[in-house]
Amino acid sequence: MEYRLLGRSGLSISAIGFGCGSTGGLFVRGTREEQRAALGSAIDGGINYVDTAAQYGEGVSEQNLGRTIRELGISPLVGTKIRIQPAEVSDAKKILRQRIEESLTRLGMNRVDVCTLHTRVGTGSDELRADVVMHVIAPAMRELVNDGLAGAIGFTGLGQTEELLEVAASGFFDSFQCYYNLLNQSAHIPGSPDGKSQDFHGLLDLASSKDTGAIGIRILAGGALAGDQARHQTAGPIGQPMAKGEEYTDDVTRANRFRKNLTHFEVSSLSELAYRFALSNKNLSCVLGGFSDSAQVRQALDFARKGSLSVRTLAELEELEP
Repeated sequence: MEYRLLGRSGLSISAIGFGCGSTGGLFVRGTREEQRAALGSAIDGGINYVDTAAQYGEGVSEQNLGRTIRELGISPLVGTKIRIQPAEVSDAKKILRQRIEESLTRLGMNRVDVCTLHTRVGTGSDELRADVVMHVIAPAMRELVNDGLAGAIGFTGLGQTEELLEVAASGFFDSFQCYYNLLNQSAHIPGSPDGKSQDFHGLLDLASSKDTGAIGIRILAGGALAGDQARHQTAGPIGQPMAKGEEYTDDVTRANRFRKNLTHFEVSSLSELAYRFALSNKNLSCVLGGFSDSAQVRQALDFARKGSLSVRTLAELEELEP
């Protein structure tokens, strides 16, 4: 397993991380035995970062993760995410502290290694403006670090692009969760991939220039790049893509254009292409896998062992028409 620094945090983090969200669903709907088997396989394979959130199963993911960590007797790096609504900003310090303490109680821990703001950044009714995130939320979250409740703070890179770029340029956060996959590379290569999907306009490279670590999310585009359209029984239902302007059915159509070239790209499956594409970007400190069972964990570990795609393949992927 390759390990990369998570920006200025100083954390050495595995190139693949274990996502405990609702899309893969293992730590929300999976059995206790399969949760233990999957996380144990991940740790044995070198994965040292586990990502959850208060919103995953309304706290169920955090509870199951904390229990599984105790049962296995392990101590991975753990990140969780907390949300605050625009109407709550006036009492941000109190509310953020309350939310992280609630998460820690569910996890059965005294601190987490990374605490990430789970609210979108933007000017919408359910989003936080960039100036609020930088000058109200970031200082309040930094106090959580100072008080020993978290090791580093981050923000979720979703919302309106201009506002996200402003937050990234400030360098106020140690890390961020970056939307990046084979179908939408705009966090690295500016420009909408199809004229409809959100253009993140180089958000990843801007954040990296400020020594902000990046954790890659949605590398399989919510399952569109998984290569198998049958949903795993533990996986969550198909939802709306996180990036604005995208639709799952369109993502599936666009993903299928890669199938006929898998042998040419020297990969065995669409999911391998997607994983290794994300792993090839060294500005990503970690690529999160959203797992439904231990077999998917072992598959991701195999992709990690194979490493980055060839320079030729990466160049050809950049040149493909949307």
